[in-house]
Amino acid sequence: MLLSRARSGGLQIGTSRVLIRFSQWFNSSRSKRAYTSKPESSPSKLELSPITSISDGLKKYVRWYPHDTVTYSTIQTYLGLRRNTSRSNMILVGVLYESDKVRQSSRVIECLLADPLSANNENWYRPLANRSMEQNNLITYTEPDPKEFILPGAFERTVGKYVVPSPILSPELRRTYREIFEPSESTPNSLAILEINKESDVHKLTDNCQFFIYVTSEFSTLMDNLPRHVQKKIMLTIIDNTEFSPSSAESTPVTFERSNAVTHHSIKINSQEAYSGIELFLKEDTRAASEYFDSLQNSNIIEVGKFLSWNLRTENLTSWMFHIICTEIARNSLSETRIKQIYEDLKLNSLVECSRAMHTELQKDFIPQTDRFFNRKLRWWMLYWRNDNVEYWLKDFFSENFMPKGIESYNYVRGQLTARLQEQKFAVYSDKVGVINPLKAFKRDLINERIANEIQPIVYSCLAGAFVYYQLPLTVLSVLGYLFVGLQANTAFAIGLLGWVLGFNHVSREWDHFTKKWRAELYEQVRIVISKGCIDEGLLKELDSRFEESMMLAMIKKQVLESLKKYQ
Repeated sequence: MLLSRARSGGLQIGTSRVLIRFSQWFNSSRSKRAYTSKPESSPSKLELSPITSISDGLKKYVRWYPHDTVTYSTIQTYLGLRRNTSRSNMILVGVLYESDKVRQSSRVIECLLADPLSANNENWYRPLANRSMEQNNLITYTEPDPKEFILPGAFERTVGKYVVPSPILSPELRRTYREIFEPSESTPNSLAILEINKESDVHKLTDNCQFFIYVTSEFSTLMDNLPRHVQKKIMLTIIDNTEFSPSSAESTPVTFERSNAVTHHSIKINSQEAYSGIELFLKEDTRAASEYFDSLQNSNIIEVGKFLSWNLRTENLTSWMFHIICTEIARNSLSETRIKQIYEDLKLNSLVECSRAMHTELQKDFIPQTDRFFNRKLRWWMLYWRNDNVEYWLKDFFSENFMPKGIESYNYVRGQLTARLQEQKFAVYSDKVGVINPLKAFKRDLINERIANEIQPIVYSCLAGAFVYYQLPLTVLSVLGYLFVGLQANTAFAIGLLGWVLGFNHVSREWDHFTKKWRAELYEQVRIVISKGCIDEGLLKELDSRFEESMMLAMIKKQVLESLKKYQ
């Protein structure tokens, strides 16, 4: 059938016929099955394993979205705190400054930690107040237990360490403000403060700190310059300047929102005023007691102490972390509806356009170029002086001209499938390779195997057949007739020439017949590779597979979020 098509010139099909043929193929029952709105094994039919608790839901999220390292760190801390409500935990709070100017002027750490009413307090307070602001500083109540928290190795070796017996760091000595706060449900936690003075180290410590305090001199947007994963862990912004600050006493109600749904708070203080009161008390002792207590109230530093006392409670800290986790999980979600829209767009636009472009290239570029090459560069008479080089000529031609646009188009669309259906941020996607570019594989086989096995032997066969069956016998006959039978020279020459003419005719006939048939089969095979290999068995199957995977991940995230709301 292919041979008859080749002889009748049926291969020279116009672009319109290709599009009609593709349209018929697209609308056939087989294509309807392949191009349905959902793949046969629709993800909507998938049964997800049930989630029975918050812990179960968070572990499922971590398993399917392992690249969300920041949320993973928060989840690990959250689960650890929930498991250990009956014992004291070490809470590491990072302190960040907006700028070097704020770092030099703010005395918030000294004011929070100072305890001038206790004996020998100046022995530890003075080194703390004079600490270097060029390095990062770790402030703990006792020598930290390496099992409780681990800092990065390089950071650990360069950090300044201060062991300070300040009441706010101790779970037993920290004020609980019973007059304004209800009793805690959990064992009090110890506090460690990590003052981060090197901006380049901020992102390295996000996983180590349970939350951050951001100190600034005024409301600004400079915090937006911090990495987003750092911003999300800033629980409190302290506006520290010498302007008016609201007054706060130990018995007055708090001004910060105690709702668990609020994940970021702001408190205005004047640490310089509180610091001056502390220094005055250390200098004049009880004679300056009134000024000292007034400075604490007027600076509003007591409000920061209340804030820490409230949020260092395990139940409150875990509630804050829980809302941060839920917010981050819900962020950057690719909905099932959006995934279906992407699927339909890829299926009805990208794949159809890819197939159309491939068929157009086949008809308008590849077939005419190949026919022209055989008709001009590989005519039958050229076999006599290119017989050993036919294979290499063809390899060079197909290496350069075999469907280069189609191969690139397949790779591009396949990349689109992966990119657009793998937009679930932080998700782990299978590393399945899919179908290797069928056109490229066909080209490789054509160049490496088929030309040498199918064409080069025919070249030798045509030339040898002409010589053995026509040229050699008649040449020998003419010579023998001239030498032994008495044929005239003209007659003998004519017989010999006839043999060569018949041989040339044999080569011409066999070579033209073979190349037309071979090209017809080649074009049909390429057409099948495009329709079936590239589209049906290649891009469509991969599209369905990617769609199912993306839908499953979206369903898992949705299930996790619903379970967290249910069990919170």
